[in-house]
Amino acid sequence: MKLFNVILFFLPITVLAQNSFKSDSLKLALDVSETEGEKIELLIELSELHHKSNIKESLSFTDEALSIAKQADDEHLMAVIYKQKGDILSRYGIIEEALDNYLKAKSIWQRRNNVSELISIEHNIGAVYYYQGDFELALGNFKKALGACIEMQEKGDTIFSKKIHVIYNTIGSVYDLQDDNELALTYFQKALENAHKYNDYFNLGNVYNNLGKLHSEMSRPEAAIAYFQESLNYREKINDKVGIARSYLFMAKHYYDHRQYHEALAIALKVQQMLDKQPGSLRTKRDLWELLYPLYKHVGRSDSALFAHEKFIVLKDSILSENSVKEMTRLQMQYEYDMQEHDKTVRQNRTRLLFIATLSILGLLIIIISLLYVLSKSRSKRMVLENERLESDLELKNKELTTNVMYLLKKNEFLSSISLRLIDIKKKLRGDNSQTVQQLIYEIQSAVDEDVWEEFELRFQQVHEAFFEKLKAISSDLTPSELKICAFLRLNLKTKEIASITHLSIRSIEVTRSNIRKKLKITNSETNLISFLIDL
Repeated sequence: MKLFNVILFFLPITVLAQNSFKSDSLKLALDVSETEGEKIELLIELSELHHKSNIKESLSFTDEALSIAKQADDEHLMAVIYKQKGDILSRYGIIEEALDNYLKAKSIWQRRNNVSELISIEHNIGAVYYYQGDFELALGNFKKALGACIEMQEKGDTIFSKKIHVIYNTIGSVYDLQDDNELALTYFQKALENAHKYNDYFNLGNVYNNLGKLHSEMSRPEAAIAYFQESLNYREKINDKVGIARSYLFMAKHYYDHRQYHEALAIALKVQQMLDKQPGSLRTKRDLWELLYPLYKHVGRSDSALFAHEKFIVLKDSILSENSVKEMTRLQMQYEYDMQEHDKTVRQNRTRLLFIATLSILGLLIIIISLLYVLSKSRSKRMVLENERLESDLELKNKELTTNVMYLLKKNEFLSSISLRLIDIKKKLRGDNSQTVQQLIYEIQSAVDEDVWEEFELRFQQVHEAFFEKLKAISSDLTPSELKICAFLRLNLKTKEIASITHLSIRSIEVTRSNIRKKLKITNSETNLISFLIDL
């Protein structure tokens, strides 16, 4: 994104006073203007005046200017306005629409063989492709711009030749991103040569800094430091404080990469002092604290390293928040642009207004209904899945509960059996042996869980809250034994299993089930008792 902002150097941004007096003056001049050319010029100026504060109003001026140019059938003015509109849209990240307007302008200038205008439009199209991450297409357009610039230079036109080093630097930066060091170096050196011709200190600072980073990546430490120093020299000449901080930061990063930690730390601390005295960008500060964290660790300053890491996290979060705000702003701008396009369509098609409005409303209703339907289906699906999950959990807990109680009952039965056998054995023993067996009997009987039902009832109610209360609300005549049978039936145990657990006969269990049905008033119905209990 930083490179994208740098390479849009051809955007015709007129620095105007952003105040209502200036706007009113231009509108007054527009009202009294007589020629199409004069009106278009004033509308473009108004568009530039408002592009930072109100994209909707800014675009409305370009559309009005475009309408006049089309009526006058002036292709050159149409192309100028298309480019102006693309510039405004690109500033707000409305990329696809910006590219569409750039391509319209390019098509006109190609037909008119306007090389000077093609330079800027090719470069801006390349910037759009770069922003989209398509470096190959971006390079193609940058090189077309470079070729046209060289052509103009050979014709003796010095206007664009003064900017040719910026294109060289841009192309070099793209090759650097693609890790093509040799081509990146070639273009950076050409950029350096041309920047020196015109004493462009600002871009000299940029190019020397890029060369320093490139040589650092290529493990050429001496050359890297020399280039960083040159970058600092030129940035100090124009008091580019942000650029100076960035150059020092890259120099510190270079020393860190080459394990010269003390040198790197000294420079990083210098950058910190600089940033403390001036606002600086959040990203520069983030990069600084991100570097200070490992530097402090390497020099054994753990407290400072922890502090640096905390600062880095705070700044990182701030940048994420800032990016979110920017994205929201971009979406708002996209929305306003879409609304502007909609309003323009309505104005151009007044006879179809009712039809378009009706279709729009119907479309919106369909979308809303569709969204509501999708949300409803999604909610229903989530509820079904949640119910299935709950049922699955309940079934699992039921199985665990059943297994637990059966285990406890079987254990008691087993221990009681062993205890009885030991009592028979004890009768045949005398003296110490009898006492030893008696002690074993005592320990075994102590291990028998006398409160198995109470333990089961407690765990059962944890899984099936208010089950017994609901049963008693239906029939208060249910005996404790019948409530116990109801609990086992709720766990879907078979009659044979319940008989085994309770030591009752199968016939007794069946009689009890019949009594339960009567008390629950489902005797003369086809209602399944287990299903009835499960549904409580």
